[in-house]
Amino acid sequence: MSFGARGIMKHVRTRGSYERVFGKVAPKDIWPGSAQRLSEDPNARRVHPRDGWIVRKRTAVMVAAGVLVSSLIRGFHLTKENADV
Repeated sequence: MSFGARGIMKHVRTRGSYERVFGKVAPKDIWPGSAQRLSEDPNARRVHPRDGWIVRKRTAVMVAAGVLVSSLIRGFHLTKENADV
């Protein structure tokens, strides 16, 4: 059995489990059909790790906040030095 066929079977079983547990069909906006879920998505962006950096949002926000704070401190320090002259 190919990987694609196994993936479709697993997806169908998972959707079936959802229906059994919650008693209703899974919402399409959260659980798209197998064909859509396991096919190429024209809106998806895939990045190979050799072509770019993959950074967690939290890490990016923390770095940006650190740069901002250090820039503000440095700017304040320069302003204070100019005021003393």
